[in-house]
Amino acid sequence: MLSKYPDKQGSSLTRWIVTDKRYSQKVEEINKKTKETESEIESLKKAMGEELTELVEKFVEVSKRLVENRDDEESRNKAKNLHKELKDEGFTEEDIEKIIRYCEGLVDLEWQLEKVSKDKGEMQEEMQHAVEASSKK
Repeated sequence: MLSKYPDKQGSSLTRWIVTDKRYSQKVEEINKKTKETESEIESLKKAMGEELTELVEKFVEVSKRLVENRDDEESRNKAKNLHKELKDEGFTEEDIEKIIRYCEGLVDLEWQLEKVSKDKGEMQEEMQHAVEASSKK
């Protein structure tokens, strides 16, 4: 039982276990939201023909790059051209904005996942140092 360890190593271990569980829950939550968003994009693509699906996929990829780096002039120009193509194919401005919001959501979820993974790695490293320090005593 962890409460039998009043020393720092025991409390560090308890903190690490609790934190690790929180990280795991956050990762699960992010993965669930990512799958939901991807599913919404897939639903949108299923309602179209193959040619339009490819056009939407290109637009999604370019939009994600643009969300990651708004200063990317090449992606900005591609996005404008694909936006025009989508309009020419009968997409409403609302449909296009919806795709852009999905892309922003996916990029945000990717960033959250990276942060959680980084934080978890730092916590594991901290725990490893604590274990090494206590074993040297």
